[in-house]
Amino acid sequence: MHGLYRFIYIFMIIAGAALIYSTMRLLVKRRMTEVNSILWFVIGFVTILAGCCPEIVTNLAAKLYIEYSPAFVFMAAILILLLIVFENTVMISDLTSQVQELAIQLSIMEEELARAKTAAGEQEPAKAWEEAAAAEEEQ
Repeated sequence: MHGLYRFIYIFMIIAGAALIYSTMRLLVKRRMTEVNSILWFVIGFVTILAGCCPEIVTNLAAKLYIEYSPAFVFMAAILILLLIVFENTVMISDLTSQVQELAIQLSIMEEELARAKTAAGEQEPAKAWEEAAAAEEEQ
């Protein structure tokens, strides 16, 4: 095996192990959901497998007419990561819409609460406190 190939495959094994370790830490700290962690575990295990068994990568690359098999690995990684970024972009857009909707609902509820207090003859707490303080100063 060529020296550069060996380096790349060793790097893949280390990167896969680091990815699995990082995913486990984030999962334990509840900073990643179980669904997302499964995807990253699979990517980590596939990366380690490709680093340990370079014949698999070489055969797949040859079938796709790619002469430099590590280029195939990085091409596949880039495509997978682009799909993940696309999925996250869609998720962020949905969450942004939900936050805007909740902000509108909160604004409407606060307005309704203020109207209900006014109709009941209650004052805002800040105004009531200011009037009580002013009454104490007058005495």
